[in-house]
Amino acid sequence: MRRACAAAVAVLGLGGCGGSPHARVLHMASAGPLGVEHDPAVAFFIDRVAQVSGGRLRIALDERWARGATAREAALLRDVAHGRADLGWAHTSSFDRIGVDSFQVLQAPLLIDRDSAQDAVIRSPLAARMLAGTRSAGLEGLALLAGPLSRLVGVNRPLRDAGDLRGVLIAVHDSALAEDAVHALHSYSKPITATRTSLLYVDTVSEPGPPGALEDDPDALFFDRYGGACGAQGAACDRVGPWLAANVALWPRTAVLVGNPQRLRALSARERAWVTEAAKQAARYSTTGNVDDARTLAELCAGGVRVTEMPRASVARLRQAWRPVYRRLEGRPDARAALREIRRLRVQAPATTPPAPVPGCSSPSGVGDTARGVRSTVPDGIYRVQVTGADLRAVGANRADDRTGTATLTLRGGRWRLVFTEPGRSVRTGTYAGTALRTAWATDGSTRDEAYLSIAVRGDGALAFHVGSAANLATTQAIYASHPWRRIG
Repeated sequence: MRRACAAAVAVLGLGGCGGSPHARVLHMASAGPLGVEHDPAVAFFIDRVAQVSGGRLRIALDERWARGATAREAALLRDVAHGRADLGWAHTSSFDRIGVDSFQVLQAPLLIDRDSAQDAVIRSPLAARMLAGTRSAGLEGLALLAGPLSRLVGVNRPLRDAGDLRGVLIAVHDSALAEDAVHALHSYSKPITATRTSLLYVDTVSEPGPPGALEDDPDALFFDRYGGACGAQGAACDRVGPWLAANVALWPRTAVLVGNPQRLRALSARERAWVTEAAKQAARYSTTGNVDDARTLAELCAGGVRVTEMPRASVARLRQAWRPVYRRLEGRPDARAALREIRRLRVQAPATTPPAPVPGCSSPSGVGDTARGVRSTVPDGIYRVQVTGADLRAVGANRADDRTGTATLTLRGGRWRLVFTEPGRSVRTGTYAGTALRTAWATDGSTRDEAYLSIAVRGDGALAFHVGSAANLATTQAIYASHPWRRIG
């Protein structure tokens, strides 16, 4: 898995690059529900454009395509092609939804199963040939970026064999090839959304039938899991949680930086050179962001994620089940040549060991009523924001206790206190734990009410919240993610 601890710094460094009052600003569309802090190479590109241009060219991020905690990447790509944004980025899995199939081989199941193989592809001439395929959709591909490896995840039970996936719902990132891979297992697929992943967990407790599954990378899995009060309180509810098959890397979550060709042609030669150079550097940077998988898995284990391994014979049966997917890909000459090139690069790439399960993290365990695990890296302090009726309406918050007013949030040593005033007064309290990028946020009460947040600490000390899966998702978004929280103490 890849991560860069300096990702947030890279994003926030934009304000410190000596920006000129006459700088040209390019608007970049983003559909990442958790912010670009979780996509370090994208954050690096934004920062790098400002640096290589000496502040004369800047990128302003537009996150309208991430509303509702669900990425709308296909819509984003079409909008960039139609000039609704100058630049954009999206995962390669989304491109076949707009008629671009040059990236499909990257999602051939179990082909690119380690970072070293992915890095070799990013650095090879094959990357440029894949990027050229975006022209058919009215886009200009600027860079292919390495990403984390997506893995198999069982909902409420471990996945031991290909048969465990037969006939169940498997939530996957929206992609025609991913759907093809699911159907080859004699299962059925649905795109991952915040609502669907929560229902996957709830339905396996409250409804009969086989549990479902999903594909996700470990970082995203922290957010794409059940949270909130379980409707069937009891032993079954206490065991709600995902089981990550650590040694089954399905495919990489590669991404692409794209631009609108007309907008790029409108730049001066020097401005275009800055964008091109920053994109090249971002691609190289994306292959250097490996960090300690054991630490991430330990953090997920503390948050209720179970980690196991699938036996080698079972992985072999998965490969057998996916042979028809390869045969269909090899029916296209361009895909057949790309598969041959990737296999050659994979053989030459250094071998690596898959992340091992964390000791004590391979048996059922309740997630508890309080956030726990890694001590939070979010600075203690007092923060304030104004929540308006428009904020509530924008995300569809309509619970009886939803409210507007001045909200003051106190963070202190793993406990939070939220006070609403003007009009009236209400107080909520709870616990929080984890790194800023992955924060478990639990509310005090008789039933479990837990949300999963990503918190970026800005250069002026303000906090920017992004909300993952939660039982009362709209309310949590309206309160925490509607505006940056300014520090007042």
